Amino acid sequence: MVATYRFRLEVADRPGTLARIADVLAAAGGNVASIDIHQPDDGVSVDEIVLTAPDGWDVGAVIAALDGIDGVDVLQEGIERRAGDPIVNALRWARVMVAADPATHELELTRAILEVTGASVAWTAEPTREALAAARAVVQHVTELPVDVEPSLEGPAWLLAVADDDGDPRVVAYAARPAAARFSASEIARLGALVRLRRALASRGARVPG
Repeated sequence: MVATYRFRLEVADRPGTLARIADVLAAAGGNVASIDIHQPDDGVSVDEIVLTAPDGWDVGAVIAALDGIDGVDVLQEGIERRAGDPIVNALRWARVMVAADPATHELELTRAILEVTGASVAWTAEPTREALAAARAVVQHVTELPVDVEPSLEGPAWLLAVADDDGDPRVVAYAARPAAARFSASEIARLGALVRLRRALASRGARVPG
């Protein structure tokens, strides 16, 4: 039987590193299905690799081998339970949001946030006074999430907050996930694009035919 895994790695942005990662995975019997390379930030990129592997795959040995590559740090690994490419899925949810009644935009936006950021939990809210004073995107390491958030994520976490506009924010989108995996520059940019789309739809105030 074959299982599908997703690895999230921090990778130094230098030639040959990705090839060495692929060699390690191939030597262990893994078959790479997709790679999502996030834009580098301070010389480090985040690579998400989805692969299939046979029964008896020694995940611990693979992680050790990947960590042994200079410039590679394994942030997360596990069985992949999301069907399809996350970016394509997020675009599908965005299309549903475009076609939906304005009253349901928030639900569709939340679903798209989960896909595009790989977050464990997501929600939207009106901007707080702190958000009004901050830049459009804020990333914080927090010890706990707000009490009214569904308790699907406990303990320390990375919290990403992105407002729909710098000068006149009306909605702030939040995404959170375990502290081991910070949000990348690409994920922040993707979330920004989603909330700006939501703002445009809300200002239009009308359903767009699908």
